[in-house]
Amino acid sequence: MFIGADHTAYGTPYQPLSVGDLKYRSEMKIDIKNVLWDNVSALMDSRYKKENLTQMAKDSGVGNGTMTRIKNQETSVGIDTLEKLAVIAKVKPWQLIQPNMGAGLESVKTDSTSGDWPFEDVDIERWNRLSERQKGVIEKAMNDALDQLEMGQHQANRTGT
Repeated sequence: MFIGADHTAYGTPYQPLSVGDLKYRSEMKIDIKNVLWDNVSALMDSRYKKENLTQMAKDSGVGNGTMTRIKNQETSVGIDTLEKLAVIAKVKPWQLIQPNMGAGLESVKTDSTSGDWPFEDVDIERWNRLSERQKGVIEKAMNDALDQLEMGQHQANRTGT
């Protein structure tokens, strides 16, 4: 018996697949539309404590009809839609089509009074739609304003007023 005898099928020697190849081939059978719905559903459970397509559509800017088609797994979702949903989920768009994303999903705050978002009069969803550059400009202006306020308080404390 030669060394490769246990890797013979019908008398023809063959190279067994590596585990990586088997894993890759098994993942190819995943239904991405189903995975997306599972993750969006988990996001809604985390965010609203129930399925709420209308509120999710409103918060994300995705149309009601598109949300319904995502639920029914009847649509091919474009990157624009994934990006809008990803902002709400606080993830990268590609993560929405990764199986079991919802398993580790932290509870997402829905209102500005929850403690995570200190600005009651600023809509958190509006902030999330800004580019990183725009957020940086605002953060710099806010830091400058805080510095001025602290300097004014320090001077007031020194003069006793």
